[in-house]
Amino acid sequence: MWIDVLHGVIMAWTKASSWKKSAKWKRLIKQLQSRLIIQRNRRESIMRRSSADIAQLLQNDQLQKALDRVKQLYKDKCLLAAYDQMEHFCGCIATNLPLFISKQSALEVLPDDVSEAVSSLVFAASRCGELPELNLIRNLFRKRFGCKFEVANVELFKENLVNSKMKQNLCIGSIPDDVKLKLIKEIAEEHNLQLGFQDFEQKISPKCQKVGS
Repeated sequence: MWIDVLHGVIMAWTKASSWKKSAKWKRLIKQLQSRLIIQRNRRESIMRRSSADIAQLLQNDQLQKALDRVKQLYKDKCLLAAYDQMEHFCGCIATNLPLFISKQSALEVLPDDVSEAVSSLVFAASRCGELPELNLIRNLFRKRFGCKFEVANVELFKENLVNSKMKQNLCIGSIPDDVKLKLIKEIAEEHNLQLGFQDFEQKISPKCQKVGS
């Protein structure tokens, strides 16, 4: 009899503990998703202002200054793409919460898409300080899967499982001239500007004028 009672108490405590863990995960994920919306809106606002400033530089024949500003604009575009990826990975983890709550679930037995989601969020947390909730989730993953797993994905060691596109979006080195030129042309079209240069490689100063003027 007492054994049955004790077993019942243990089962109830286990369920309560699992519920608390599940609630904690869900709360953090929702908070991160809300933060992503705020940061996405903020970044889009910055990009609109930057695009307008670049258009003004082009109109004033200041190509080099425009190119310098385009570098940051490109990084902002990549960051926006990374935010979209994080949103997707949050959904993947939310759908597979039981795998993170169960102590019997090891990293090796996680489905490939879940492993990629976990690894990519850990990596992103090390590069997106504007997302404090993401860092809290990273800490939970470290406790769950160990420091070796965390370091491998943060430092992009050979065994990392970080999404390749996430790496590209958050690890931007030099930006090719053709990419910058493409952005320049998009901005010119958006602001109804006629570019007066042909050979970007020679960096001929552009002469811009409003179409139809």
